[in-house]
Amino acid sequence: FLVLRGALGTGRHDALLRGLAQAQRDGADPGEVTFWCPDPATAAFIARECVRLGLSGPLDIRVPARGTTLDLGRPGGAEAADPAGAVVVMCEVQRFEPETRYRIAQLGRGRRLIMTVDPAAADEPWEHLFLTTPRADDIVELTVQQRLARRPWAEVGLLAPLEGDPG
Repeated sequence: FLVLRGALGTGRHDALLRGLAQAQRDGADPGEVTFWCPDPATAAFIARECVRLGLSGPLDIRVPARGTTLDLGRPGGAEAADPAGAVVVMCEVQRFEPETRYRIAQLGRGRRLIMTVDPAAADEPWEHLFLTTPRADDIVELTVQQRLARRPWAEVGLLAPLEGDPG
């Protein structure tokens, strides 16, 4: 159980995918990896980053349909533990509907469960985001801003007069 916690732009997903890529390079194959994303935009971002970092193998990236009961197709818990060490990844935990979030977390029991979360974007208390509240050593806090969410000059730079432009 691992939670990558940080605000937008702190590299939660980059850290996640670099870790998985490093595990593949080191020969410690993480086994089957299933990514659960809250929307198609997040899924596309994850797919692009997997390709960029050279993660091999078929990508199992899923986006649950909103407002429907999620059928996971197999049980979670210790009885479903994969001896090869499957990994279940939930990207942006705070953006899933509670029932969907809990069902995916249940699937992760008995497997390696990795979650990314932006606590500043959560509408719910921290404790409600998880099936079981993570221990302090289960959380990796990412605090350094890696990317800007918006590039202010790119948005307003064209409004500023260029040198010699009478405006």
